[in-house]
Amino acid sequence: LPDGRVRLYWVQDPPAGDSEHREWVVSATSTDTGGTSFTMDQGQRTTGGYVDFEVLQAKPNDWIAVMSSTPETVPDEPQGIFVATSEDGLRWDVNPENLAPTSMSYLDPTGVSIGHNQWKLVLAESSNIPGATDYNLVETTLNII
Repeated sequence: LPDGRVRLYWVQDPPAGDSEHREWVVSATSTDTGGTSFTMDQGQRTTGGYVDFEVLQAKPNDWIAVMSSTPETVPDEPQGIFVATSEDGLRWDVNPENLAPTSMSYLDPTGVSIGHNQWKLVLAESSNIPGATDYNLVETTLNII
């Protein structure tokens, strides 16, 4: 975090019987800059089936994350890559536009800054076959305008 504390994000399945049947992203924030004790943050960071959440930038009032969509929709809908922005790392606005080609599934994105609002992303690519294990690593550049 900009103040030196640490925030962890992970995917959680909604409780059985909940109206939201796709995964959501939750978080916990460290109580100090040591990053060894955490308190669960209230609510969800994203809902609607986003997974593999990766924060690329955590600047005051200017956070950027990249994520993939749930594998639960494959083969009808491939896993895609999505970008979200936030002012505080807690309330995220996810752009619903899939940035990846739909001929394959893309997941587990990670990135490193290579310039102002520019990141080199590395992600897994897989066929749109449920349970497929034929993954390749691919790279691309993400530019935020």
